[in-house]
Amino acid sequence: MKKLFFLLIPVLFCFQNRVSAQVEWSGIADVGFSMGGPDSKFISNGISNRYPNFSLMNLNLFLGSQISEDFSFSGKLLYAPAQYGYGSYPRLVFASVNYDPAGESYGFSIGRVLTPFGLFAKRQHSTENISFLPPLVYGYFINISSLRGYWPISGDNGSYGSDDVGLNSVFQGGYQMGLKGYYAFEDLFDVELMISNAPVSAGSEVKNSGSISGSGRIGIKPVMWANLGFSGSYGSYMERTGENSVIGNIQKYKQTTLGTDASFAYSYFELSGEYIYSSWTAPKFAKGAFVNNLGAHPTFNLFNHGAYADLKIDIPQIPGLFIAGRFDRIWFDKVQNVVWDLDHDRFTGVIGYTWQKGILLKLVGFTQTNSGAVDFKEDGLAALITVSF
Repeated sequence: MKKLFFLLIPVLFCFQNRVSAQVEWSGIADVGFSMGGPDSKFISNGISNRYPNFSLMNLNLFLGSQISEDFSFSGKLLYAPAQYGYGSYPRLVFASVNYDPAGESYGFSIGRVLTPFGLFAKRQHSTENISFLPPLVYGYFINISSLRGYWPISGDNGSYGSDDVGLNSVFQGGYQMGLKGYYAFEDLFDVELMISNAPVSAGSEVKNSGSISGSGRIGIKPVMWANLGFSGSYGSYMERTGENSVIGNIQKYKQTTLGTDASFAYSYFELSGEYIYSSWTAPKFAKGAFVNNLGAHPTFNLFNHGAYADLKIDIPQIPGLFIAGRFDRIWFDKVQNVVWDLDHDRFTGVIGYTWQKGILLKLVGFTQTNSGAVDFKEDGLAALITVSF
């Protein structure tokens, strides 16, 4: 993939030169300094290690082309070595063909598209996200594995990108492979529905389980300053591999996810947030093998919740300056009277300043705690410059 990308770069730019009037490029780059506490790791608090690092956190390159009056192409190339916690390479994370008939309030997209679920996927870039990290319900890796089901250590060990480190309740990448349709009725409400390879916890492009998942969102705008949303997702999250061949039909293990989101913007204030509930059916993998009860593999029912609230206040006396905060929580219901993962809380404070058009400065600090017997030191600090071009 890495070699293929670098081979494609000159081709893309040659193509752009040949049809420069038809292809549009833009981008967002985040450069900054980050450091975490002694127990920092990407799968728990989004910072890959405890040491101070200065790096290119994200480079997003967006491209789009109008194919005809009704059809267009959209895509995004992403390079994110710091955010993804391992040796990253540029990759095409978003690519879709879109049908938006002129004068109509409906359309379709096919390919790797933005998930309709929730609010954060639409605000994942640093120009919209008050922090440099996703909320815990999007960014924390829980003890559910796409290969092993309920695996009590999957969210605690390993390196993202090379090991089985569990799933996010909702995939932080924000994109999924599938077909999405939308319909909007004036400014009152809109509906998005999607058929994909996997539910919202998995961002896999291809699954070899043969399963189909569905997700969607209904958005309502009761007044000018308020938006409300209700989301859902259902499907099989497991992928057939050698690790789980002994348990038979993996398609029967499902994730059901429900969410509600809201945003209110008035004067110099903006308040937004989400609540997300996930229900899982799963086999259990422990001590190197799937739990077996008299020749059968019992199914475990697990539940977890996540919520966050963002408050942003613009300072009118100093144009471009804002302060913001996020309260963030993920928590887990017990299974057979046993805690299957640790509850986490995070408090984030932000000072931001739009220095001039296209240049955003941001200082972010957070403190994170958990419900375990050992309170891991997972606090973090970052200072970054975001350049939009």
